[in-house]
Amino acid sequence: MNILIIDSMGLMLGLAMKLPARHECRMYLADKKEAWPNSGKGFVDFVPDYKPHISWADLILIADVGYGKLADSLRKKGKYVVGGTEATDRWELDRKLGQSILKACGIDVLPAKEFSTIKSALPFVESEARKGIAYVSKPNDDKNDKSLSFVPKEPADLIDMMHRWEKLGKIKSPFLLQRKVKGVEMAVGGWWTDRGWADDVCCENFEHKKFLSGDLGPNTGESGTVLKYVPIDRSRLGTEILRPLEKALGKTDYVGYVDVNCIVVDGKKAWPLEFTMRPGYPTLYIQGGLHRVDYGTFFRGLVEYESDLFNLSDCAVGVVLAIPDYPYSRYTSKEVEGYPVSWTEKKGIYWVPQDIMKEGNRMVTAGDYIGVATGIGPKIRENREAANAFLKDSINMAPSRIFRDDIGEKLVRQIPELGSFGTNWKGAI
Repeated sequence: MNILIIDSMGLMLGLAMKLPARHECRMYLADKKEAWPNSGKGFVDFVPDYKPHISWADLILIADVGYGKLADSLRKKGKYVVGGTEATDRWELDRKLGQSILKACGIDVLPAKEFSTIKSALPFVESEARKGIAYVSKPNDDKNDKSLSFVPKEPADLIDMMHRWEKLGKIKSPFLLQRKVKGVEMAVGGWWTDRGWADDVCCENFEHKKFLSGDLGPNTGESGTVLKYVPIDRSRLGTEILRPLEKALGKTDYVGYVDVNCIVVDGKKAWPLEFTMRPGYPTLYIQGGLHRVDYGTFFRGLVEYESDLFNLSDCAVGVVLAIPDYPYSRYTSKEVEGYPVSWTEKKGIYWVPQDIMKEGNRMVTAGDYIGVATGIGPKIRENREAANAFLKDSINMAPSRIFRDDIGEKLVRQIPELGSFGTNWKGAI
């Protein structure tokens, strides 16, 4: 099968490296300045323009939001496309709209207000702080700095942070303030097709955003995730969040992954926080370990309505492997390129390399995000230990390696707190 990947900044590089074993793959990068310039070199067939390859492609994968209009036009030409639409891209990029979509589907949402400037937001935040009410800041679209995503410990913390953002001039577009509640963060997602959820299955998942073990340090895109696939109607989040979205999704041409991050309070109420209308990274690389077929066949299965795509027996613990200066990525390519890297495949581990390239007859680093190792099996602890052991002992690397060694550890405490929301996980701890 001929697969064309249209990517923004190399998000699907790991997937592209996996595809050539069974499919022919070509990849277009829309924003080369945001990608490591040599990542994937020698492994991936990069093309300077996607247009001449549209007729060649049997399947087109779109990696990120912001390309929905293009996806719409390709579908009108009769192409198989896994990716967004112009309308559903906005569910993620416009957080206020995302909240209104949830409400329109009959799903309760937390109180939230949108602001365009710090000056207009501060009186509201100060007034709420005096009442002891805290708010979480969330940036809108891709114009605002991702560091504007901020969860305060105390209500007044956001006031101090907003003064700092104003001084640094970080606000570029509207942002959302959402009331903070205490609970356990848990997400639910599914692969949507124009016939509904693929296999009527959902993915329950727990992201680990912090850089260091113990949930310390700065936020990253994601340091690791624990996930499993379960039938939607056996998932309380699936029935309360995904099922109500079916009518709204059915009015679109969307084909791809839909994820809703939630916070579960006292095991009784799940509050949806935000949409992700695209594959997650590294979630997609972790999910691959629970797919019964290779990536190319899996995506074709979505558009051709094939079944039995998922392993429902096991869970997966995925861990990101990086080198300095991840997660900041301020080094130049010269500073992160050229370190020899190799690995020995190991049973029970699903390994997806990312920022590597070929240099002669050897593999070397090409960026600071080296790859994702996923332990597959029925138990979280054993999966974590297997992934950690692989990253420590089965990968040969010259520079200092970075990975969190506690992915999933906190779930031993959190899953019992989830009540019936954690039913599918009780046998995994």
